[in-house]
Amino acid sequence: MTRNKTLLRRASHLLPDPLRVRLKNMYLKHNHWASPNLKGFGTVQDLYYWVSDGNLDTLLILQNYFSMFYPDMDTGTSGIVTVYDIDGKILIEQTFALDRFAAVKIRVSDLLNNNIPLSDVSYGTLQVQIDIPEAVVNQVKSENAMFYFWDRFYLGYINELGLACFVHGVDKTDIYEIGGGEPSDWYPKSENLEWAPEIPVDIEDYKQFTIIMINRSGEHAHINVKISDEDDVYKSWELDVPARGVRRLSISKNDTLGLVPINLRLRIQGMPTQFGRPVVFKEFVNGGISAMHC
Repeated sequence: MTRNKTLLRRASHLLPDPLRVRLKNMYLKHNHWASPNLKGFGTVQDLYYWVSDGNLDTLLILQNYFSMFYPDMDTGTSGIVTVYDIDGKILIEQTFALDRFAAVKIRVSDLLNNNIPLSDVSYGTLQVQIDIPEAVVNQVKSENAMFYFWDRFYLGYINELGLACFVHGVDKTDIYEIGGGEPSDWYPKSENLEWAPEIPVDIEDYKQFTIIMINRSGEHAHINVKISDEDDVYKSWELDVPARGVRRLSISKNDTLGLVPINLRLRIQGMPTQFGRPVVFKEFVNGGISAMHC
């Protein structure tokens, strides 16, 4: 799909300007430029990685962002957090209220303890959907425009020492239309892409280095994770990630024996979506933690 779009863009530049503009306007009259599944008005939501294993916990601080865009309106609303296991199956659905200019704090460990006693589930994905307030719905509908809210919020992680780190959303998974019904996939198919993160892997700096791959597409993804040294000697691992699932690979210096341990390079083959870069989670020897998309 990405390759086809690129070819169409290149071909369009060969057309005369008036014809190119006319064809573009005809296409966009009934199709949103970002995705054909955007039909009118709603929200776009992503999947986020969560972990709760006794050492690490996941923290959600959810703000009523509608209040910032529409400060003079009654933007009180509600929302739902849906927690999935590693295969994309629903574990928990928890609703919450969100007043005007308010925020709510939720720990995933509390959701698990209250809903899944003695569970051995330690990580997966989650999605947050904050309902568009009625006053905002009426305002946007009056403008008769195609309009979507996309909330790329920050997710927090805390370890048993109380140290925290945060990472924001980077991609899209589901399209929710006003009026309810099942969401549409942003990525119906896996795109099988290749990605080389820009950061070096200095494995001796970490107690543990974890690579997390979320498959936001509607198809199974086979992913190869490769770590190479400056002499191009490498080690690789395979991850089979079901549709809407997540898998992680934890590596320590013992797993890279035989490689020059400084400035190791990471490469991902089979990345299912264009912007679905891996989450890299670093646990340092001194107890510090860090998370980032790279």
